[in-house]
Amino acid sequence: MVLRLLHLHNLEVCLKRGALHAARHAPNDDLVWLDTHRADVQEKRDGKRVTVGTGGTLLDYVPFHFGPRSPMPYQLHTGYVPGFTGGQEELVYVVASAESIVEAGHAIVVFDGHALSSLSRSCHDLSALPSLDWETIAAERWNNTSDDPDRQRRKQAEFLVHRALPWSLVRGVVVLNALVENRVRGLYSSVGCVHQPEVVVRPHWYY
Repeated sequence: MVLRLLHLHNLEVCLKRGALHAARHAPNDDLVWLDTHRADVQEKRDGKRVTVGTGGTLLDYVPFHFGPRSPMPYQLHTGYVPGFTGGQEELVYVVASAESIVEAGHAIVVFDGHALSSLSRSCHDLSALPSLDWETIAAERWNNTSDDPDRQRRKQAEFLVHRALPWSLVRGVVVLNALVENRVRGLYSSVGCVHQPEVVVRPHWYY
């Protein structure tokens, strides 16, 4: 299972486009993408070269994580991202299967920690998965400690999909509450989605 955190507005954009696109490969259309990332981090990702698989930079890939409650939604929740004034309720998790993505022929890269860290190792197939720190990935608390100053990096292990992931490969959408569940189902109807993945309420995935 891999997860991609999206704002509800951006979920609608993905539904209309029929895919989740990497930042550098977004279609040239009239749809407006709401930026929920820190500009300084995106600039660094733009300059970080991928040295395995199809190469490019991190912005040539759609980023996923392996577990919920990562530092990114925490930063959005606590107002650490300039320009983002929404709450957790507006954020949803798009869920897909790493194995199914690879079986469908999509090029991937796996980092065993945050992709910007010089400590993180990368691999262009699924052979890296057993070596990930699954205990920390699943943990609700991921702060660094004096005994383990590397937890936050390992919590943010990344699964990157080159260029785009078709919406047809999405298996589910996880939301904070029933109100958002209804909003997502409403988007399915208004956009006219043929593929309508299950929408599941899981408040424990949020802060």
